[in-house]
Amino acid sequence: MILVPADGDRSWLDQFFSAPNDVVWSDIEAGCAPREAIEAVSSQLALLAGDPGDTAIVLPFYRGGTVARWYATSATLEGEQRLRPTLRAWFGASYLSLLQTAISDDPQAIAMRRRFGRRVDIFYGPDHAQIADRLALLTRLEAQRPPVTQSGPRPVGRIRADLERALSARDEATALGLIDELRRSGRLNEENLQYVDVRFKAGLGQWEQIARAPWTIKNLADLPLPPQTLSDLIEALYRVYIDAIDPSGGPSTVLDAFRERIAEPFPKLFSSRHGVRTPRVVKAFILYERLQARPNPTILKALEALLPSEDATWSATIGDIARPAQAEDALLLPPQVPPEVAGADAGLMADADAEAAFEDCQYDRAFELYLLAPLTRKSLSRLLACAQFIATAEANARLISTFDTSGELKSGLPEQLSARIEALRVRSIGSDPSQNATQPSGWMEWARALAKGGNTESLESAAFENRTTWETDTLRQTPALCLEFSDLVANLTGPAADIARRAFPLIAAAFFPEREAPSAAVRPIAAVLILLIALDEAVAKADLDILSTALSVMLDLGLSSADYLTVVADLEAVQARVSSYANLPWALDVSEALALAPSPSSEAREARLRFFIGMLGQARGFAHRIAAHDFLAIEYLARDYGVDPAAVADLKPEDGPAPLGVDTPDLSGKTVGIYTLTEAAGARAKTVIQRLFAGCSVEVNSDTVCTSALTHLACTADIFVFVWRSSSHQAFFCVKEALGGRDPVYATGKGTASIVNAVLNAATKWAT
Repeated sequence: MILVPADGDRSWLDQFFSAPNDVVWSDIEAGCAPREAIEAVSSQLALLAGDPGDTAIVLPFYRGGTVARWYATSATLEGEQRLRPTLRAWFGASYLSLLQTAISDDPQAIAMRRRFGRRVDIFYGPDHAQIADRLALLTRLEAQRPPVTQSGPRPVGRIRADLERALSARDEATALGLIDELRRSGRLNEENLQYVDVRFKAGLGQWEQIARAPWTIKNLADLPLPPQTLSDLIEALYRVYIDAIDPSGGPSTVLDAFRERIAEPFPKLFSSRHGVRTPRVVKAFILYERLQARPNPTILKALEALLPSEDATWSATIGDIARPAQAEDALLLPPQVPPEVAGADAGLMADADAEAAFEDCQYDRAFELYLLAPLTRKSLSRLLACAQFIATAEANARLISTFDTSGELKSGLPEQLSARIEALRVRSIGSDPSQNATQPSGWMEWARALAKGGNTESLESAAFENRTTWETDTLRQTPALCLEFSDLVANLTGPAADIARRAFPLIAAAFFPEREAPSAAVRPIAAVLILLIALDEAVAKADLDILSTALSVMLDLGLSSADYLTVVADLEAVQARVSSYANLPWALDVSEALALAPSPSSEAREARLRFFIGMLGQARGFAHRIAAHDFLAIEYLARDYGVDPAAVADLKPEDGPAPLGVDTPDLSGKTVGIYTLTEAAGARAKTVIQRLFAGCSVEVNSDTVCTSALTHLACTADIFVFVWRSSSHQAFFCVKEALGGRDPVYATGKGTASIVNAVLNAATKWAT
């Protein structure tokens, strides 16, 4: 049977198999052509039905009832280049009398060139039958030849994007595999690998491991740290040594702890903030400025303006710290101001402090202080050095603006200084002033640049390298900007859309910060993340975690009936593609989130019920794998949705819902502690765990601040599960301190299924 080609291919075959060719296409389709012609054409069309790659495409030309010659071409440039060597090697001089390029006006060659766009060769020999047999064998071998694939390393940017997705999902195993891939690529030096290791630990929340490795931090501080690495190091130190006493310990206690634990051991970390806006990093620089002999109010005010609105109380509390009375109490010795400067104006005092800061490599502080004093040739040279080290567009722009308004200084400036200023100006605006070549300074600029077709490789790098320097508080509080951002991302196409897709973990982290109530303005961004993941053919495990986060935001903010139906439809599309036992906990958590949240209409309630019923139907495909803990979660959800217990009875394990089995650890007499702010999920998880593990005591805590009850539970529990997606900052550090350096068990989600799975996995490891 002839494999009829697509309509777009039929016309060239009609042209090839027409006069002067004795065999016509209609006869081949009808099966009336000579058998050998049908067989030869059928094998070639079978190749074309798939991806022919660089395979030779050879068709016969008949005259007088026999093959007069063959026409050969290829669909690719690589195939065209290997076509003649292949034919010569396969047939040899004993079979071929002629092998040459077909003339330009040959009608059969014209037909093949029109279809494939490559050179067309003709060949023939004295024994047509032998050539036909050899050609049939070549066609069969070509069909069996495995495709040639690129085995080179993936781009570093692609691997880093996958690493961020794995870290956002707290998927340690996948993250380690990606780090190994980066190492094997050979394109990262030892310094880069150290930066990646810090990012790995920070992404998994292993702040203790970072902060309690002082020599590693000291060594890294001597290197030119990327903003993300600087942010991770300072945040780890702040979380471990300051958060536990901030603000309950009082402002003086905070300052003393900061001096002893962070400022004195690691002063080089505070050479420059490099534009990082992470709240804990900004707080650290505020405390560092407070430790100076003369804290500068202008610098403090500028830093405090970078903090989000929820930290206003912190700023007011720390602002009450009095300046140390004795110079030796400060981190650095006070600047030695000459007597002639005493009593001078603030500008000269700032200049003296700036000199001291510059000599001590405090480039951020020196930069700000030099700008407060009158500009001189010396201070201009120092400012240029500071701007080069700080390496932000904002610092460059401020320096250029100050220089442009400096008046007399501009005239008679040494040629070397003028050249450095112009070089800085070129870096700021690009060599062509009509095209701004600066890196985007925030998420909005990044999205707009992608939409305009900017350099995708540069923009992807900017998102990963500079995101810690991008201001997000104002953006995520402004509905118009969030709506514009979501529209820009939703309408991207081609490589720009791929860049945005790989940046989803970064976008989610920027607009939906952990342990912060979402702003109503970010609703369209959550919706577009859900939509674009639902439209993607490939949905990874990390994508499911982003979906869970975005869904939680949408449900917390409340949905109209139309929006609710759209979100559930998107979730159904995703569930249809990822349905498997491995992803059952995610599906159960989503079902629980929908069940516990308000539904705005009867249509919405029907939609969420449809999602749950669909999930049950898919689960029947792997019912043999469903264990007792899975079924108990399904059983409780069935009650939530008003589903008859008989409808889920076929999913019940043969041994019943409890116990789990002979290999299950014995937790009798043991205590399991659970911390979650989702009280319904915590209470349900408690019931499930007690049914699974006879004699096990389970306690749930939902305190938002550090309490004696939470501290006692963390200290006494044999297994302590911390639901990090539903927690508060103060509770986290209360638990970390109570555990005394041990890590809690982290639940991957915040639903019952995730909590129970976390306990089961921990119990299994604990027993071994």
